[in-house]
Amino acid sequence: MDVVSLAQFEVENSVATLGTATTRTHLQRLFRLAPEIVFCFDGDRAGRAAAWKAMQVALPEIQDGRQVAFLFLEEGEDPDTTVRSEGREGFMERVAQATSLPDFLFDSLVAQVDMGRMDGKARLVSLVKPLLQQLPEGALRDMMFARLSTLSGLTDTQLGANQRPGSSAPARRRRGNTGKMEEGQISPVALAISLVLQNPTLADSVNDPGVIRDLKIQGAEILARLVDLGAGQPDQTTARMLESFRDSKYHGYLEKLAVRPTYIDEEAMETHLTDTIKGLVEEEVEQRRLQLLEISRQQPLEPDEKQELAALLRARVDDSA
Repeated sequence: MDVVSLAQFEVENSVATLGTATTRTHLQRLFRLAPEIVFCFDGDRAGRAAAWKAMQVALPEIQDGRQVAFLFLEEGEDPDTTVRSEGREGFMERVAQATSLPDFLFDSLVAQVDMGRMDGKARLVSLVKPLLQQLPEGALRDMMFARLSTLSGLTDTQLGANQRPGSSAPARRRRGNTGKMEEGQISPVALAISLVLQNPTLADSVNDPGVIRDLKIQGAEILARLVDLGAGQPDQTTARMLESFRDSKYHGYLEKLAVRPTYIDEEAMETHLTDTIKGLVEEEVEQRRLQLLEISRQQPLEPDEKQELAALLRARVDDSA
């Protein structure tokens, strides 16, 4: 109802999570629509606790060019009452003055320590550093470490600004042939699942979903189900797809794939998905051909196996022609 009230006062760029906590999936989708997100909470303790949780969720998603801020209303007030009492201009002025994520993070933690003491500054480092390490590499991460350096008196090297949690050496970029950073490899079928989860409309680019259902590799049944969920459904969302796996043992894994960066340009996603599925089919066909050849070396093939092998060999010759 807050969103409805804001819309009545021509504040139309607002959304609500319908009582659930903000998730990385929410942020992934919102950042595709806008470079800045302003969270609006009550100014009481519960509101600030909710804001802190939202900030922690947002940290891994704040690449350069993205911004997050927090608007705290007076206790007992909500967007509905505020926009009705102050009007659109008053409310938007509050939005413009919202507290940036870096300020909210540092102000909240500096208030918890005694900055006049050496051990207080050390305590600040122990609180702030794990949070900053969750930020993607970029200018914002560097500047926030520089701010921590100023507050603590330690250098970037002493703070381990180039280290990730759990590592003892600076993080190194791994680059593939595309020159883009890779955050660890996943299987082709997992990548295809990730693409469809994050972009449900890609399901319409799969011309023959049946070929996926015929695959015997692990994960193929999940990919086929996601394609079925997205095909012909322009309003399909990542959240709904995930909800359909709520009772599945794969739900947690799919949640991770739903927010995992793919490092693929949006214009190339459809082609990449199509090529990935084609590659999966070709790989399985090749594995079956090799399996039948190995069996034939050890014992005579059954008539149907002979026909299958002959068909596979003909198809291989045709493809190479």
